Amino acid sequence: MKVRIIKVIPNIPKPIALCKTDYGNISVCWMENIPILYEIYDVEFEINEILFWDKDIIPSKEPLAMYDDDFGIKLIGDLEEIDEDGYLVLRIGDSIITCVTKNVPKKIGLRIEVRVKCVDAYPIEY
Repeated sequence: MKVRIIKVIPNIPKPIALCKTDYGNISVCWMENIPILYEIYDVEFEINEILFWDKDIIPSKEPLAMYDDDFGIKLIGDLEEIDEDGYLVLRIGDSIITCVTKNVPKKIGLRIEVRVKCVDAYPIEY
């Protein structure tokens, strides 16, 4: 997903970057060198938390979105894939975000809301 860096907090061990996307502004843990302010990067997102259905993941009727709120990070996308081990692929536009889930998986194609504390961003170099 293409993101524009609009703020950088040089945290240790990884910097926090506030990114503007087509689906909202989101704070991410930047997994490479400190990003350059106002630059556009192509990134892959990953969630390194184990998420629980009906707690961290619920059905949604809202449009595709990703943004920070008072409770953490809110991602709204389409459930593209889930395997028997709970590995989940969330699609937001042309991009995907992966994570691991527990409890009963829901059906593919469902629009879902995912609540997390942190999203990791990995810049892609072509």
